[in-house]
Amino acid sequence: MAVTYDEDIEPDQLLPFFLETKTKLFEIQRPRQDLPKSNKGLKAKLEASPISSEEALLLAKIDRVEKDVLFDKYVAEQQWRAKRITLEKEYSAAKKKAEEQKPKAAEEEDTSAPNGSDDVNEEAERIAAEILAGDSSDDDQALADLFSSLPVSEVDPVTGKSSTVMNGADGSKVTIRDFGKWTGVSPMRALEEACRSRLAILPQLSRIKLT
Repeated sequence: MAVTYDEDIEPDQLLPFFLETKTKLFEIQRPRQDLPKSNKGLKAKLEASPISSEEALLLAKIDRVEKDVLFDKYVAEQQWRAKRITLEKEYSAAKKKAEEQKPKAAEEEDTSAPNGSDDVNEEAERIAAEILAGDSSDDDQALADLFSSLPVSEVDPVTGKSSTVMNGADGSKVTIRDFGKWTGVSPMRALEEACRSRLAILPQLSRIKLT
């Protein structure tokens, strides 16, 4: 089913439009993941069947937004990951509540899927962990690089003297030396005095006539 979406979207509405459309698509596609793993035939049949017109339109809207040159896909994906975790938790809670409202007799007869609510909670937690795992490795590396460049104290095995050094990510080492408290005229004061002396002789230079 070929569906296109060509309506104009304001630049400041691209991100909200994207998140709203992804949420609606989640509501349609998420229940399919709850099919029993043993029923592979039914699952394959549903995946091979044509998608509904509503789902096709939502996919077309997402494609329209992602092709817009003003759309920041990186920021959108980060916000969608956070929103998807919330949706997974809400979906799990709603399904658990629906199962609890079923008659006990029906639950006893249904032996094909015991501990269904626990499985749903575990599945929601697994998906949330997978979403967060995509960014955790980069964050850990960034923190490692940050702390690796902090000053540390080292002792020279030959002289026994301690010094403060900074180890760079490329293997370089910078030694930090303490020259004590500054005494005498500060560099800023010396610069100010030099500027004043230059300004003081300018009026005299202006009176000199070139011959």
